[in-house]
Amino acid sequence: MPRFCGNARLTLTKTLAVKYTTTALIVGFATLLQWVLSPITSTAPYILFYPAVILAALYGDGLSAIILSALSAQFFFVPPINSLEMSWPGDVVRLGLFVMSAFMIRQITNKLSKALNIAQVEKRKAQDAELWLSTTLSSIGDAVIATDKQGRVSFMNEIAEGLTEWPLTEAKNLPLPEVFHIINKQTREIAENPVQKVLEKGIIVGLANHTVIVGRNGKEAVIEDSAAPIRLSAEGPIEGVVLVFRDTTEKHTQETKLAQIFKELQHSEARVRSILENALDAVVGMDDRGLITHWNPQAEKIFGFTRSEAIGKRMSETIIPLQHRSAHEKGMKHYLVSGEGPVLNKRIEITALRRDGTEFPIELSITPIELKDQRFFAGFMRDISEQQRLKRDLLLKRDALENSLNGFDIVDQNGKFVYANRAYLDMWGYKSLDEIIGTSPALHCADSAVPEKIISTLKEKGECDLEFVAKRKDGSTFDVRMWARLAFDAEGNEVYPTTSVDTTERKRAERELRTSMEAAEKANRAKSQFLANMSHEIRTPIGVIQGFADLLDESSGLQGEQRRWVEMICRNTRLLTSVVGEILDLSRVEADMLELEHVVFPLSDVIDELSGSMRFKAEEKGIAFSISADKEMPTKINSDPTRFRQVLINIIGNAIKFTERGSVTARFAVSSEDSSVLKITVSDTGIGMTKEQQAKIFEPFVQADSSMTRRFGGTGLGLAISKRLAKALKGDLRLVESSPGKGTTFELSFCCLTNDNFTEANSPKQSPLKGRLKDKKILLVEDALDNQLLVQHFLSDSGAMVTTANNGREGAEKALSNSFDMIIMDIQMPEMDGYESLSAIRSKGSTIPIIALTAHAIREERDRAQRAGFNGYLTKPITKRILIEKVAAILGEIK
Repeated sequence: MPRFCGNARLTLTKTLAVKYTTTALIVGFATLLQWVLSPITSTAPYILFYPAVILAALYGDGLSAIILSALSAQFFFVPPINSLEMSWPGDVVRLGLFVMSAFMIRQITNKLSKALNIAQVEKRKAQDAELWLSTTLSSIGDAVIATDKQGRVSFMNEIAEGLTEWPLTEAKNLPLPEVFHIINKQTREIAENPVQKVLEKGIIVGLANHTVIVGRNGKEAVIEDSAAPIRLSAEGPIEGVVLVFRDTTEKHTQETKLAQIFKELQHSEARVRSILENALDAVVGMDDRGLITHWNPQAEKIFGFTRSEAIGKRMSETIIPLQHRSAHEKGMKHYLVSGEGPVLNKRIEITALRRDGTEFPIELSITPIELKDQRFFAGFMRDISEQQRLKRDLLLKRDALENSLNGFDIVDQNGKFVYANRAYLDMWGYKSLDEIIGTSPALHCADSAVPEKIISTLKEKGECDLEFVAKRKDGSTFDVRMWARLAFDAEGNEVYPTTSVDTTERKRAERELRTSMEAAEKANRAKSQFLANMSHEIRTPIGVIQGFADLLDESSGLQGEQRRWVEMICRNTRLLTSVVGEILDLSRVEADMLELEHVVFPLSDVIDELSGSMRFKAEEKGIAFSISADKEMPTKINSDPTRFRQVLINIIGNAIKFTERGSVTARFAVSSEDSSVLKITVSDTGIGMTKEQQAKIFEPFVQADSSMTRRFGGTGLGLAISKRLAKALKGDLRLVESSPGKGTTFELSFCCLTNDNFTEANSPKQSPLKGRLKDKKILLVEDALDNQLLVQHFLSDSGAMVTTANNGREGAEKALSNSFDMIIMDIQMPEMDGYESLSAIRSKGSTIPIIALTAHAIREERDRAQRAGFNGYLTKPITKRILIEKVAAILGEIK
């Protein structure tokens, strides 16, 4: 420390001595010059003095310079010259101003001196920093090139010299692009100059990828580069650019190789991922903690959990059923300790759990995977529900086939047995399959050519259905029906599976059934013939009675009781006709032979007709009758007008018949459930029915009890026929309620309120019958004299000229020998019936219109008459109006 202080004092002493000496020399030199120049100019002292002061302030001590300058000025420059005397106030003021000016110059020079010293220090620092930077840049591993603000090379380190193949001595002050020649590796085009960009924008710039530097001698290297501006201060102007770059050729080569490897790994990973994602099996990954790490789309489909829902969940709590979880946890622990597992790398069948909680069978294979000292498990799972179902179905089908009552066998392409079930063996009398395997089916046929016929048919059509006589092992024969088809085994070879049925019993049953059917058909024909004969035998005399009764009723000679008697005859004949009609109607309905028509007709006509006829019947019994219809009721309906009326007359007539006091009401309304349905409710206050009676009211030939028949009459067919007719008319008839002594309510429904385009029924105009057939020549062929007289009277009364014949032969002779406008011919007649007579007339070329007149009021008879060639068909009993209008209509059509 003392030594240091001594050195400091010594240095300070030397410095002051130098300063004073310098000051003295400067002042002395200025004085000397003043002496030399004073003879020449009077201003020389002042001109020389101030530079002296400035120099003294710069190189000497400032204060000393002022003092010495003041003394010198007083002695040498301020008058009186060479004297230290001063006058007041002029010399003193001038000396004071001099001192002040000198002091100010001293201060200025002192600051300038300090500034110069600082500048020298900074210059030395800059030189030192430049030396340090140059040394540093020369020693770093990257290439460095510095340029000035014109972009000319000012510095290059050795690495830059090596890459550019330019020495600094030659490259200095050259434009950078001449030394730093860069191109794009892929396009081989000249790359953008980074230095120029830095100089223009003042930013740090990096080179684009794939930049290659081309040396002076053609050497190439892939480089990475950055260029930055050089500034002397943060906000100062750009003084140049420093360019730092490195040779990345080897790195680029390695990166290219790594990129290729990475790309291959990505492709490989993508392939593996694609395989796993598109696998038909569920692929589930699990770590050694039992957490799910992978969950492919098939796992989502099979188990119902989405990937996001499954990842991170415990396997045992997700898809493993409760009864298997304990075994799963134990197996995991055992493997983690021992590295072994009884179910690893094996296929096992087990049950799994879906998201909805249902268990289902799966086939499971677990593979352990070790990766970076961590253990994983890959589970491959397949839903085998369908497989097990098919397996069960196959077993069931095999059992069903084996236990089938029908024989089943398979013959190979060589025509040899390869399989037969138990029923086939039993059918042909064999005990085991070994007895027939490898043998030909020809042994089982009474005709050995049958197998060849079967195979040829199979090859031609692919299937065969054949009945033949089979031969058992013991030689006995039986009838068999066999179905075979062409098929192919797993190797593509033709095979012929066949099914055989012993038809011996069936054929016997068929023969018996055929015999029974023939007997039934014979009985049915006998029934039809009986009905036809009954209809003929009953309706013929009824027709006569009714016809003559009508004639009596029309005559004016009857009075009082006589007219009532005739009315009673007419009423009872109509009743008897209705009974026969009901029996025939029932027969037609049960045989599905009832013909219906669908036409549009006014509902109001039906209501008016029922109102008149039913009210008359009710008044005869002294009971009230009313009929009503809703306001919204349509004016027309679609149905069969005849059968529609028949059903209503039956139901309302029944209500009146079984009501002795009170009232009967009928109400027409549109159904509230279906606007196309017409509902008709018929209620009475009559005798009513018990529950037992209600259960059988729609059965034919049934009334409540025998007393009903005695009291009210009837066949018991009205309700049975009405219900069947209602159903035929797209409707129904049902009993709503009934109580003994309180009455009954029925409901009829018809689906008839539609907008379909049906033919509209035209109400026939009632034209007068008198003179309708004036001057018409008509041949009447009728063997029943009473009926002949009745029909003849009807025709004659309408103006026709009638000729009669008593049998078919006579009718044919008269028809061919005379000229007639029409023939009316009975069907059942002696010697020659109506069909034979018609045939005889037509065989001679006659086209005269012929109407069949018969008591056979059944459809078969009418159809037969039409097929035979009759122009019309009338049934007995017949009324005058129907007869005349039918004849007039046919004659009008002929015209």
